[in-house]
Amino acid sequence: MNKNNYYNEAIKKAIEGGYNKRPSGYDDDKYRMRVILDPLFWQALGKALGWGIEFADMVCCICGTHCFRNGDRNRTHFMERPIYLWQHYAHQYFDLVLTGRDTDKFWKELLNNPYDR
Repeated sequence: MNKNNYYNEAIKKAIEGGYNKRPSGYDDDKYRMRVILDPLFWQALGKALGWGIEFADMVCCICGTHCFRNGDRNRTHFMERPIYLWQHYAHQYFDLVLTGRDTDKFWKELLNNPYDR
């Protein structure tokens, strides 16, 4: 399966999960990139893949890091917020894109084995 097919399959799954921005055609790269940037796409994809509302991690509300785990007794940040699975997988995808790595393996594994990641 080529890269466009992975994107198309992910978009189809998201539509199954309730994503309502139906395309006129999946072959438009600009459309695909707008979809990938949409948080509602990732939420709907998660619903279709059975992620529910589970969360992957907790991060600091102030700085977005794990500062509360570093054992810093003088920290000024005390509130935590969840990182949901859809956010976790979106971050993984964007990390690959931003570092110039191939996203094909990501999509293949995500679409075929959503809990094995």
